[in-house]
Amino acid sequence: MPPQSKGNGDEGEAWVLAFGLQSLDERSLWLGAEILWQYPVEQLRADDRLVDDPLSTLLRGLGLAARLYPVLEPMLTERSPTSQELTAAQAYEFIKTVAWRF
Repeated sequence: MPPQSKGNGDEGEAWVLAFGLQSLDERSLWLGAEILWQYPVEQLRADDRLVDDPLSTLLRGLGLAARLYPVLEPMLTERSPTSQELTAAQAYEFIKTVAWRF
């Protein structure tokens, strides 16, 4: 998510990369990591989809993201990572080099 503009042209504001699970064929189906951590279940039904072990799926994705973009590695030490703050330059680099892979 881009930072909220304060209208002062401050380039140092943090961007937030939110973690979660998203359907590949229906992009509007998004489950934020906060929900997955709050309600750990073996199976999760969202709309007509069934996700087995959603937390393991999330953690595998976070591990892959950290391997592809090492700036994200610190979030792997958090107990329940939900997001990562990035500078504008890091957000641009992530979108340009990594995000298209997901």
